[in-house]
Amino acid sequence: MAKIANVALTNTFDVWRTRSNQSFDRLSQFAINNSSLYANTLTANVAFSALGTASVTGLFSVSGRATVGTNLTVSGNTTLGAANKNITTTGLISHTGRATISTNLAVTGNTILNASGANGFFTNTASFGVFSNTVNYSNKKIRNFSEDAQSYRNSSTTITLNTRNVQRITLTGNATVTLPSSMPGSTEAVKSIIVIFKQDATGGRTMAFAAPSGETLSFNNSASLPAVASTANKVTIYVCTKFDGDTTWYISQSFIQV
Repeated sequence: MAKIANVALTNTFDVWRTRSNQSFDRLSQFAINNSSLYANTLTANVAFSALGTASVTGLFSVSGRATVGTNLTVSGNTTLGAANKNITTTGLISHTGRATISTNLAVTGNTILNASGANGFFTNTASFGVFSNTVNYSNKKIRNFSEDAQSYRNSSTTITLNTRNVQRITLTGNATVTLPSSMPGSTEAVKSIIVIFKQDATGGRTMAFAAPSGETLSFNNSASLPAVASTANKVTIYVCTKFDGDTTWYISQSFIQV
């Protein structure tokens, strides 16, 4: 059948009656061949369903609305959205290449950024958080954020610190506090942990830091750890720092309440 000029779908049946004597069941194919769908551009709403396969080898341009009822695979460069347009997805997005996002990105589920830890923003999704309404990552800087401080927990006699940056401990007994191992966990990185000790209502408790296996402790301007305040309910703060490739935790007492 020779291609005839495109006609509107509403005129297709009249054209069929006047130009064809073939069986009525070929009307649907005739409608496709004689409508704007026969051209390279889709100018009306189009739905692709799982009933068949659509193959496009040239330019594919959609100026209206397209609904894809099954999987859509695009092997070339693709631009989704336009100025002041929203893209909404309710399922899984799997991306193996580079994604460039020119406007705001909103994530409502679990997200790992830079999971390889090679550079940039290091996170342990189980224990570290950054909270802010206006975090600014521009020019290789992070500003206006608050660190995740763990609530006070009782020490009893022994306690092992997790990787949270700020830890608060109530001394309920003479305690040995072990620093976390395998820190900071990324190259060209440093791990700093602020540890806040508070005597319980009894007071007089002592504490000592212990290094993980294979690591050592070094104290600021002292051969041993400066003691905590002994009076009931008083606070003492230490800063513990360790660099990648190093096996030493550097510890200083930054505050003692008298």
